[in-house]
Amino acid sequence: SGGTSSFGSLITRNGGSGGGSGITTSTNSSQPGGSGGTGGTGGDIHRDGDGGGAGPVAAGFPIKCNTGGGTPLGGTVRATGVAAGQSSGFAGVAYGGGAAGSSNGASQTSVAGSAGAAGVVIMELWF
Repeated sequence: SGGTSSFGSLITRNGGSGGGSGITTSTNSSQPGGSGGTGGTGGDIHRDGDGGGAGPVAAGFPIKCNTGGGTPLGGTVRATGVAAGQSSGFAGVAYGGGAAGSSNGASQTSVAGSAGAAGVVIMELWF
């Protein structure tokens, strides 16, 4: 998980969650991407992060299209689309982006999912 950012106890913002772990399989499967950061307390404007893409496996063949979730403060990270024997997926991008799910091919050991991005608190002072 990307964790929570705060300004003392006045304002908090949640980070994105991590992507699902890859499992060894010879069939079709899909490991879920992490959720984008939502919620928090205080402040005037709250922007949610996007969830990460799933890590698909078709007939035991991993398809590297697991994107990291973006946010209004930063874009997504797109995978190359090239198949890989094992991929942990991309971490969440910018602030509050969820991580992509991982993907594994047949006879590959399990692989952990990537981390979501941390939340952010932006403070402006007006006189």
